[in-house]
Amino acid sequence: MKEWKSMVEEELAASIRKVAEADERSAELSENNRNLTLSVQKVKAELTTENDDLRLKLENEIKSRMALENLKRDWHDLTEELKRNSRADYEIISELRDSNRSLQLQLEEVSRLNEKLLESKKRK
Repeated sequence: MKEWKSMVEEELAASIRKVAEADERSAELSENNRNLTLSVQKVKAELTTENDDLRLKLENEIKSRMALENLKRDWHDLTEELKRNSRADYEIISELRDSNRSLQLQLEEVSRLNEKLLESKKRK
C-alpha cells in the first residue's frame, strides 16, 4: 500500500507540476497575446495617422493643382484679351494715322487755296 500511496503521490506531484507549468505557459501566452494586441493597436494607430497625413497631403496637392490650373486658365484668358485689345488699339491707331494724313492733305489744300486767293486779291 505504501508503494501505491507513494506512486499516487508522485503522479499527483507530477500532475501538479504539469498544471503549474501549463498555468505558467498560459500566463506567458496571455502576456504575449496582450503585448501582441498592444503592438497591433499601436501599428494600427500609426497607420491611421499616416493614412490621415497622406490623405491630407493628397487633398492639398489636388487643391494646389486645381489652383494652378485656374491660374493658367486666367493667364491665358488675360493674354488673349490683351491680344484682342492690342489689335483693337492698333486698328484705332491706324485709323487715327489715316485720318491725320487726310486732315494734313486737306489742310495743305486749304493753305494752297488760301495762297491762291491771296495772290488773286493782290493782283486785283
